[in-house]
This record gives sequence, structure tokens and C-alpha cells, in this order.
Amino acid sequence: MDSNINNFNGDRQPTILVVEDDEDNLLYLSSALVLFKYHCITTQNAIKGLSLAQKYQPDLILLDIKLPQINGIELIKIFRLNWLTQKIPVIAVTALAREQHKKLILDAGFNDYLVKPYLLEDLEEIICSHILNTSLCEDKSISCSISV
Repeated sequence: MDSNINNFNGDRQPTILVVEDDEDNLLYLSSALVLFKYHCITTQNAIKGLSLAQKYQPDLILLDIKLPQINGIELIKIFRLNWLTQKIPVIAVTALAREQHKKLILDAGFNDYLVKPYLLEDLEEIICSHILNTSLCEDKSISCSISV
């Protein structure tokens, strides 16, 4: 799964870019985002993630920290220097849970972080807290669970 775009017809829904190299984690995240009725763009490659972020200007980026080639810390610095991506909220999705990791992640320029493993409710809450138009998140409720 290199890159995928799920589009929906009808009212505008937030677009979320997911950059995650682990295929199982990527499938879990993209399935959850579809369940939440978001537009979802996915890639397992950091360079492709940069390109997709510039091209589609998503409302939010979910970014893994431990990526091959360019890690998430390096990629967030590139996002923050690029005028096309510098204002997009970026959430770190990581297994790094220590306080020192949290500080490193936030100091690097991430807006927030979500520690793996996480609950779907936590994922939805963190997404909604960072999308500027909060009305886009209204009336989204989790009515079923995902098993991947």
C-alpha cells in the first residue's frame, strides 16, 4: 500500500493525510478515518508524504515517528519550513511514550501526539481538537469497532 485516496461525495469532510510505514497500522488508521467519515490520504513513504501534503493541503496530518529514510522528527521540520505545509496541524502517532520523547516531539514542531496503542475514541478526540473548523467534527460518533 503505497498511497491511497478515499474520496466521498456530498458535504465537505476534513482531509487527513496518514504517513505510516507499518501496513497494519496504516490499515487500522485509514479504516478508522473512513469510519469517522473523513477523506483519507495514505502513504508508507515519508518523501511521498511530503509531496502529498504539498499537493492536497490536508486539514490534518497523522505522522509516524519511526519512518525509514526520513523519520517523523526530520519530516516535521521540513513541513514547518515549507510555506505550503507549515500551518497544517501535525499529530505524531508513536510508540514513544516517555516524557522525554513527548518533549522532543512537541519541541520539533508537532501540534500533539498520540501514543500507540490507542483507543478509537482517543484518535477521534485528538483529530477533532486540531481541525480548525470544529463543526466538521460535530455529530461524529463511533457506533462500531474495527478489528484489523
